[in-house]
Amino acid sequence: MKKLEILICCDPKRERCCRKDAAASATKCLAAFLESQAPSNCEWKLKPTGCLGQCDKGPVAYVKGKKFWIKNISPEKLEKKKSKLLKKLGF
Repeated sequence: MKKLEILICCDPKRERCCRKDAAASATKCLAAFLESQAPSNCEWKLKPTGCLGQCDKGPVAYVKGKKFWIKNISPEKLEKKKSKLLKKLGF
């Protein structure tokens, strides 16, 4: 089974999250995208982290193992970049 760990810049317990509302929305958006697009043989996990140092491109996520960033996460951006993102994820 394929496993993906995705670090997402969002820690609702920290008061100093620079884009807390956008990051929380991005987490839900990315989770919904993965739920609908990931094949059944893929196990994935979104792991909230502290700042990933990419604030100007945020909200962001980093796909461990695949070593790439998902930047400016929103439903519109995910849909626009869907085929490229699915290919990078190996789906």
